[in-house]
Amino acid sequence: MVTQTQDGVSYMIDTDKYEGHTPAPWTNEYDEELGEHTIESGDGMVAQRVLGVDAQLIADAPLLLEEIERLHEIEREWKQLWSKLEDYPDICAELICFMESEEE
Repeated sequence: MVTQTQDGVSYMIDTDKYEGHTPAPWTNEYDEELGEHTIESGDGMVAQRVLGVDAQLIADAPLLLEEIERLHEIEREWKQLWSKLEDYPDICAELICFMESEEE
């Protein structure tokens, strides 16, 4: 799960509920005659009769999900690293001082 905070309220995105979705890539095909978009994948149609920018958002859904999961993994790794660093406050303080002196 990924936590999203907006206006001080946390929202959870349960990425597990998307397991088994039609795999990427999805394409956004526009029918000028009908003025509608169809979202397709290698496995067939994903959505039809979609209008405007919603079509591209739907087509990009697998990529957005992949990015959320990638960022979630980075967050998890940073939390693990941070919890280890909290055990060594003196070393952390020295490291911060060193990094600040390198910036000057």
